[in-house]
Amino acid sequence: MYSIAFILALLAFGGLAAYLGDLLGYRLGKRRLSLLRLRPRTTARLVGVLVGLLIPGVTVGVTSLLIPEVRDAVFRIDDLHREIGRLQSEQRTVEQENASLRTQAAKERKQARESRKSLESVRSGLEQARGRLADARDRVAGLRRETERLGSERSKAIGDRDRARKDLDEAETALADAEKALTDAEAAFADASEAAEKEKERLAEEIKVLSDQLTAVREEWELQHTIFSLRHPVLDIDAELVRGVIERPATVDQLTDKLVALLVLADTAAEAGGAGPTEKGRYTRAIFPFAANRLVDEDGLQPEEVVLGEVRRQLWGSEAEENVVQVKVAGRTFAGEPARVRFEARPNKRVFAKDATIVRRRIEARQDEAATFEQLWLLIADPQSSEVRRQARDAGLLPDPKTGGYGAITIRELYAAAQECANREEPVAVRVQAVNEAYTVGPLKIRIVVEPAGGD
Repeated sequence: MYSIAFILALLAFGGLAAYLGDLLGYRLGKRRLSLLRLRPRTTARLVGVLVGLLIPGVTVGVTSLLIPEVRDAVFRIDDLHREIGRLQSEQRTVEQENASLRTQAAKERKQARESRKSLESVRSGLEQARGRLADARDRVAGLRRETERLGSERSKAIGDRDRARKDLDEAETALADAEKALTDAEAAFADASEAAEKEKERLAEEIKVLSDQLTAVREEWELQHTIFSLRHPVLDIDAELVRGVIERPATVDQLTDKLVALLVLADTAAEAGGAGPTEKGRYTRAIFPFAANRLVDEDGLQPEEVVLGEVRRQLWGSEAEENVVQVKVAGRTFAGEPARVRFEARPNKRVFAKDATIVRRRIEARQDEAATFEQLWLLIADPQSSEVRRQARDAGLLPDPKTGGYGAITIRELYAAAQECANREEPVAVRVQAVNEAYTVGPLKIRIVVEPAGGD
């Protein structure tokens, strides 16, 4: 509308100015007026030119004063072009931001769907773990009942042994009484030879019966004691009583003191395990390692001083700065018997570096959590087929003295790794790594690292 109004105004003012110019030129020519000493005809032409110049100037000036949009179009056209370009650039930036926000929103919606699926999977795994925990609790309850039953049988066996001892005491008392009666009968032999002879025969028969009973009671008690001992050894062969790390000492006396301290700790462990004391009040008797060309005691064993001297000689001649010394049971030990032990020494060297890979294993695709968990368990903890156990044992690592295992890891970590490997569309590889540096003395802390999908 403003453009149309401007064009119409331009036409109107142009026509009016042309009319006025023609009229003014006509009159100036008719009167033959002269401007600036010009000829009348030239003056008329100059007026016509001036009027022609006034046509656009007056038109633009008047329309600019009356119409603000015309004024802007004439005098601010460059600013308007720059403003339009800036607004178009901002529009493109806003459109790009909108597109980016739409893309990000789509990704977040996808991640939310995947998170919901993962949460459902975790909930399912938690329910399965709760079921396994309930089964484990049932097995523990069964083991507790079996332990209580064995304890009851042990108490019954102890009661039978006490009754046998009581019968033995009574038999010995009866034997003493019979011997006294025999003495009295012999004293009265002079007065009543025939009666004494008969009484002697009767007493002899009675003594024989009592002796047979006493022998039977003793044999039964010894048999029960033997059965009880065979069924209930308190310490088995190779049971580790104590383990220690001995650094290279400055003197031989210091080394001897450390070995004696280990033997004292082994005494305490053997006593706690149910071993009995020796005549010297000790609960252990060191018998190994043997020293060459050494005499033996009356019991056919080397003196403990000789055994400690042999261990001291081995440690003093070792090139290692640290040595692991173990005190182990050398034979089955039953209740009330002292434990025969042996010393084992070896250098305490680094077996695995921190983050070192111990075992790497491939897990096949599309396996459920139970199957994956079983594979990881066999890989780490199974006594027969554990690759981690074999690698650690071959590298020289000592087992845990309490559990006998190699590599400590929690069930939670094992279950988390099984969840991460289960139900994959492609095979994955897992690595068992050492969490910290592990030395011969142990322990070995491990973790399971799951490699990206498709690992061979």
